[in-house]
Amino acid sequence: MKQFEYTAGRAGITITGYCGNSSAVVIPESIDGMTVSAIGKKAFLSRKLLRRVILPDSVSEIGDWAFAYCEGLESVLLPSGIIRFGRSVFFECSNLKKVEIEGKRPYVAPLLAAAVRTGAYYLLDTVEAGSEEWIHKWDSRMLSVLNPPIRRDIPDRCSAVRRIMAARIWRHIRVKAERKSFAWHCLGFYIRRVCLRKMQKGLSHMWYPIQRAAQAKKAGSSF
Repeated sequence: MKQFEYTAGRAGITITGYCGNSSAVVIPESIDGMTVSAIGKKAFLSRKLLRRVILPDSVSEIGDWAFAYCEGLESVLLPSGIIRFGRSVFFECSNLKKVEIEGKRPYVAPLLAAAVRTGAYYLLDTVEAGSEEWIHKWDSRMLSVLNPPIRRDIPDRCSAVRRIMAARIWRHIRVKAERKSFAWHCLGFYIRRVCLRKMQKGLSHMWYPIQRAAQAKKAGSSF
C-alpha cells in the first residue's frame, strides 16, 4: 500500500498519511497481514482532491483533525461499530454533504453532515445516530444555531451570520433528507412559522405608505 503511510503497533495498523491523488479513497481492512485499527492525527489533512472516503469495519479510532481542511470532501462512509473520534475530525470540510453509517437509514447521512458542519461533534455517534433521542438532540442543536442566546458582548451581526449559514445548510440537505423524519416535521413547522411572520411584517411595511397615499388622494378629491 504505497499510497498510505502507517505505523504498526500492538492494536494494529494506524494510518498516518496519504500520498495518493485519488478523489475516492477506500482504506483497506488490513495491510501486510495486520488489521487497520485507527486513522491517525492529521492523516488526511488538507487533501484538496479528496471527494469520498470509505472506512473499513476494523477502524475503531479516528484522530484529531484527521480529515480537516479537506475542502472538496463530500461524503464519508463509517462502520457501524463504536468509534472514538478526536477533536475537529472534519474541521472546515465545507462541502461535506453526507456522513453515512453502515446499516443506518439514508436520512441520517445528511443530518450527521449538518451537525459536523455546525461544530456539533457530540452528535457524531455511530451507534446512537438516527435514534429518537439522537434526533431530539439534533433538533435542539439546530434550533440553538437558529436562535442563539443573546449576549451583550457580541454584536448582533454575529447572530445574523449564523442564521444565514444555518439556513443555507438546511436548504442544501433538506432535498435529500427523508421528509417523514421527526426532525424535519419539527423544523419545517418552525421555519414556516418564522417565514410567515417575516412575510406578513414585510407586506405591512410595503402596504402602509400605499394606503396613506390613497387616503390622502381621496381626501384631496373630496374638496
